Amino acid sequence: MLAGCVTSRPLNHWVTPMARTQKDVVSYFPHDANSSSGDTLTVLQSRFGNDGYAFWFKLLEKLASTDGHCLDVSNPIKWHLLLAKMGVNEITGVDIMNLLVEMQAIDRDLWDSKVIWCQKLVDNIADVYKNRRREIPQMPINTNHNLITTAKKALTTSGGTQSKLNKVNKIILPGFIDKELWDDFLEMRVKMRKAPTDKAKGLLIKDLENLKAAGNDPSEVLRQSIKNSWAGVFPLKGGQSGETRGHFREARGEKGYSKPPPFQD
Repeated sequence: MLAGCVTSRPLNHWVTPMARTQKDVVSYFPHDANSSSGDTLTVLQSRFGNDGYAFWFKLLEKLASTDGHCLDVSNPIKWHLLLAKMGVNEITGVDIMNLLVEMQAIDRDLWDSKVIWCQKLVDNIADVYKNRRREIPQMPINTNHNLITTAKKALTTSGGTQSKLNKVNKIILPGFIDKELWDDFLEMRVKMRKAPTDKAKGLLIKDLENLKAAGNDPSEVLRQSIKNSWAGVFPLKGGQSGETRGHFREARGEKGYSKPPPFQD
């Protein structure tokens, strides 16, 4: 038996307790009576009504209860799960997130990697960590290798590792567009020295939406453009649509537009 300790248990029953892992979460955050008069909620409610109000505070609740107050939704399943919890469809969710970025309510650079960080929320709960005598969680850092790091942990988001591609891929994709193919298409544009602007990417997405409505598979459309090194997107050979949306971009004089060669039978 252990010296100075009276016990009838075998020695191998004496186990050193393991330290409890501490998580950087809080069970509450400030929600004062004048919250609705703030700029963020005023604009959200004017655009989206009660959906905007509910989305914002549900998002803050989720961030408050997430370890490190940093939410990674780069995985499509996690993104759609968040949308379900927010109670909105994907189109509305994308529009709200883009508005929050423009309002500087969430960090723009991190959202480019589909990571949600709200610095104001973290600032508002700083006293909690002060009372805990613990360091307040720090904003992650987005490196050129698409690695998100903090002082305590590291997490890798999905997506390509090309730094140039990361700099231009700032559009949140609708669910019908394959992200891997989209990234491959943008990478091709970068290598062609025709990296699209945010406006051009928005037009490309609209073109894909129109082509999809006309009976073209968006994934096959992207593969076709990648295979032929086309800067635009066009109906599939033998597709159901007539005039290509690329012709409309040509008429608008979009920079970087490249008309494809005629199909050879």
